[in-house]
Amino acid sequence: MSEPLVLDNPFWRFSLRLYAQEAVRKECLSLQDTFGIDVNILLFTAWLAAERAAKLDEAGVAAIEAVTKPWHAAAVLPLRSARRQVKELNLFLRPEIASLRRKVADLELESEQIEQALLFELAEKRWPARIPAASSTIGGNISAYLARFDKNAAAPALERAAQP
Repeated sequence: MSEPLVLDNPFWRFSLRLYAQEAVRKECLSLQDTFGIDVNILLFTAWLAAERAAKLDEAGVAAIEAVTKPWHAAAVLPLRSARRQVKELNLFLRPEIASLRRKVADLELESEQIEQALLFELAEKRWPARIPAASSTIGGNISAYLARFDKNAAAPALERAAQP
């Protein structure tokens, strides 16, 4: 039997703090909707640099995606799709439908927290050092992930917010 996931971990708290900033949230959602970026991975690249001084290369990004892709495809994306489709129906003004949409949104958030716990577990094994990084490492990690999607994709608000 495997160890239980640590849902409330330093990466989760880092993500909540950064995502609470409107500019970061807008930037992350724009990258998600435009390029199909996994926001959890994007935040993880910044956290790895800021908190673990881990410099990602292509193999590191591939390892991260290998851990998250199955869960992201099986849980996060279907829940997000269901939440968005219900919203588009404009029936959520009815209390029963609004209640269901809130429940789906809560499940979506829980699925993302599980994805982040999987990433944190990977970090504990692969990048256990807990030393602050140079700010250039944060931008480099974000760029290493975004390069898989488009050379023009950037996340300056996230990069600034992640600075130690």
